[in-house]
Amino acid sequence: MALPLLFAVVLLAAVGPLAEAATATFKTVAGGTWETAANWDTNAVPGPADTVMIPAAITGPINAGISVKVASITKSNAGALNISGTNHTIGTFSITATGTGPVTFSGMTATITTFNHGGTGAITGMSGLAFYFNTFSMTSTGSMTFGGTQINVGSWQQTAGSTFTLSGGVFNATTVELTGNAPKYYINAGVATIGTLRHAGSSGILQVGAAPARIDVSSLFEWSGV
Repeated sequence: MALPLLFAVVLLAAVGPLAEAATATFKTVAGGTWETAANWDTNAVPGPADTVMIPAAITGPINAGISVKVASITKSNAGALNISGTNHTIGTFSITATGTGPVTFSGMTATITTFNHGGTGAITGMSGLAFYFNTFSMTSTGSMTFGGTQINVGSWQQTAGSTFTLSGGVFNATTVELTGNAPKYYINAGVATIGTLRHAGSSGILQVGAAPARIDVSSLFEWSGV
């Protein structure tokens, strides 16, 4: 009967201690590379369990040339964040009101459970990229332009003058909600396939470019307000 216990002790010793979650704050004011340990106050490159903070004091660009895999990112600065690499996995990505600097994604895939864009900066998804979101929201006058292969999202929410532009590829969403003052949703190229599309507010814009650009709404379309 002692064998299972002995096996468990040996297995734990072989595996070693599990990595503990940390809060990693980018500290180099002039910016630099994500994958340089010295740029972080933890002196280590953030890992899958870690919370990443990019404070307002960081003015220079941050360039991530590796696949970014972290629990969360909070961006509060005016400097650029360029995320390349191959496949990115992020639990929650938040851009605060002071996060005015642009964010650019490239690579093959970016899987982000929750994306909250509360700033005024621009997000760009480059050619060849596929985005996967559970929830995506823009709550300020920021923008997102996507020219990759596809966006797959459960709930897409825009308000307060935010702007989304699809310049290529496919946009797939269960629900799109445009609310508040002047949200803008442009399909300049590519195809948007949406289950439910709702607008409630003032001065909203829904615009589709020349064919073959189109929007397909399969379940419900509601447009109220101006």
